[in-house]
Amino acid sequence: MCGTMLYRQVLRQGPILHRYQGYCSIPISAKQNMDPALIESNYRVMPLRWSADPDVQVVSMLDESTSDDLMSLLREELDIADSVEKISVFENGKKVNFIHDFDSNMTGIVDVERCYMMELDPSLVLSPELFVLSIERGAEFDVSRVRHELRASLPALAPSPAPAGAPDPARLLADCVNKPVYRLQRDDPPAIRKRSLDAPPHDYIQFSGRHVQEIEITNLAQVLEEEQQAKNKSALA
Repeated sequence: MCGTMLYRQVLRQGPILHRYQGYCSIPISAKQNMDPALIESNYRVMPLRWSADPDVQVVSMLDESTSDDLMSLLREELDIADSVEKISVFENGKKVNFIHDFDSNMTGIVDVERCYMMELDPSLVLSPELFVLSIERGAEFDVSRVRHELRASLPALAPSPAPAGAPDPARLLADCVNKPVYRLQRDDPPAIRKRSLDAPPHDYIQFSGRHVQEIEITNLAQVLEEEQQAKNKSALA
């Protein structure tokens, strides 16, 4: 099991807001990488408990035949409010934030140099209430891996205010000021993207209650090329 403590913070300024924060390290199997259409129910399940200590690194007690499959630990920081989940993923010395906004039904990916937006997928993201309740009750989570190939729509989105009274997806991208923001969509048919031998198997990875999701941006090379062209134009201006 993962590290074992979850603490709750109740803010009483205005409406009551419940906030849950913690850390966890999730074992990842090296052998499984499943297509979303081939997900098996309860294929790989284990209870996950969260710790208030970011340095806790306790791996679940797996049997020997299963432990040989372990490739690495997915380390996350969890920050759950009433309608927004912020999942900070630490991988290869980099921190990436996944922000799931249930009011606007949007998911944001906040990277160091750019941001992405896409529709929230309830088959992968547990609701805040259910996520917290499952953790507190010691429920088992399906941590089998699924892979999605997504395409970034070009050009980057132009900043625009949301209509009055409407949910504002931009709030989940508050850290994206002066960064390009791209909308992600399923790549169908998927593009072929060549990777170098030392490149990571995915561009982003996260666990938000249902499966470990790996994301590949199939046209990342085009995204980087467009950003470089924009920088060159800005330098000449």
